[in-house]
Amino acid sequence: MSFDGSARVKRGGGAYSAILWKLPEWRVLKARSGYAEGLTVNEAEYHGLLLWLDLLEDLDPQLLVICGGSNLVIREVRGEIDCEAPGLTLLRQRALERL
Repeated sequence: MSFDGSARVKRGGGAYSAILWKLPEWRVLKARSGYAEGLTVNEAEYHGLLLWLDLLEDLDPQLLVICGGSNLVIREVRGEIDCEAPGLTLLRQRALERL
């Protein structure tokens, strides 16, 4: 599984995506993407993570290799660093509730 997000400028529109790959051949099994106005790049990354969680339905999480495009999001979700931005705190909580 991989997720990513991007935004052009602060509080501009942000795109995000999630992909479920079959390894070792790297065949795409499922893929989704989205776009929302008013996102920062880190908010877009979190939206990619939430989209990725949507793809997890009916899968054994013990068989997953997880790759993310944001060190910040990964470290915040793992609890390695504090999540200080109010908008990110809400998105982090939504993700943790689904893990």
